[in-house]
Amino acid sequence: MNSSSESAFSESILAMKSQPISPYFIQPGKDFQQSKGQNGVDHYTTINPVNDLFTITWTFPKGSLHDDLLGTAFDLLEKSGTEQHTPTELGKQWYRLGVDTNFSVYENYTEMSLSGPSASYEAAVQLLYQWFTNMKVEQSVLDNLIADLKLSREDSIDDADSILHALARHSRFGNKSKYLIRSTNAELDKTTVAQLQKAVQELLNLPHQVSYIGKLSEDQWRKVIPEAKVTSKAPAILIRPTTKTSTPVEISFYHRDMAQARIWIESELTELSVDDIIMMKLFNEYFDGGMSGVVFQEIREARGLAYSAYGYLSWQRWAKDPFLALGNATCQADKVDETITKFLELFDHLPESEVRFKESHDAMMNRIRAERFDFRTKVSNIQSWQRSNVSFNVSQRGFEEIPKIQFKDMLVFHSKAIKGKPRRICIVGDRSRIDLNALKKIGVVRELNAEDIFTR
Repeated sequence: MNSSSESAFSESILAMKSQPISPYFIQPGKDFQQSKGQNGVDHYTTINPVNDLFTITWTFPKGSLHDDLLGTAFDLLEKSGTEQHTPTELGKQWYRLGVDTNFSVYENYTEMSLSGPSASYEAAVQLLYQWFTNMKVEQSVLDNLIADLKLSREDSIDDADSILHALARHSRFGNKSKYLIRSTNAELDKTTVAQLQKAVQELLNLPHQVSYIGKLSEDQWRKVIPEAKVTSKAPAILIRPTTKTSTPVEISFYHRDMAQARIWIESELTELSVDDIIMMKLFNEYFDGGMSGVVFQEIREARGLAYSAYGYLSWQRWAKDPFLALGNATCQADKVDETITKFLELFDHLPESEVRFKESHDAMMNRIRAERFDFRTKVSNIQSWQRSNVSFNVSQRGFEEIPKIQFKDMLVFHSKAIKGKPRRICIVGDRSRIDLNALKKIGVVRELNAEDIFTR
């Protein structure tokens, strides 16, 4: 607990001389090539320097918030065949080519990718487009998928982690929570194969990005891809307004018969922008940097209040998303009020330690110096920054700014951006084991049930 003390062994290790590692920052034009197509399709090319494998990824600006059945549409695609191949035959084709397919649907965008040996690239792309545009599947397959989806939803209503996630989304977005705006079971039952086919195929009509990693030049790999016919505008990023807290602390409680309790704490940091990201990263290192961070030492190590606990500042995943201060803990039910009280105290009255700040400062700088983005992830990192409305290289700016930040600067940042902000708290636990009267002394408590936070 005494962060200023060191063992003789620690002192001997730290006394060793070492040469600082020189950082390397992603350089567009050197680490990858980017070209903007006139038809609304952007292309990224990264050379694979180590082997003869390729990966090509399509990124479409449409996700589950635009269409909550988009994930189901891709599940159906993976069980479908084409006019030329049954599903079994198609699976054998992919196996012969040695190629993997992958589909991921996120809230505001969707990715599909192919990866395998370069010798299979052309055949794999042709097969993918044939599959993508001519999927063939029976309604009975979709009926089984829908039945599984409804069963999965029912299971999640009794899963503590899923309940906490839905409770937190309801607390933040109210009736705009993704768990409440999704299709009902009755609507799922009316879903048709044609409807999901259209959802998949229409993605190709949107402006999108294509990223290739492999041995081919841009001219070579693009020759294989059919020319995109972009006929639709990209849908707007769906930003749901957050609910406004009417009291300093609002508590949403969900009863579930369980020995432990799950806690989620969040507050919006309305003064922050992307220009504060470096300070936020340094604060996170100080506040939650592993076992030496404030949260672990104060909540778990010193007091034994929780089995697990973490807290951090979260910046926007896409433009206009809220900046948040977040806390999470799993504890015994009879320690819920004490754990929450201590967590709120840490957010509002940050324990001060020059030693811990220096350790956090050094850890951040060392991490940036040692950081090397794999060639496979360089473009995806750039795309992630772009989605977050970040127009600069985060690592490079951190390397330039962190040496200038003093402890007093972080304390001013904490006081301005984090201290005293209204809190939303979500708790999943057994009301017979949790002192609800003690919680009412912390903030306004409202009890919710499954119908309040899940659509059925």
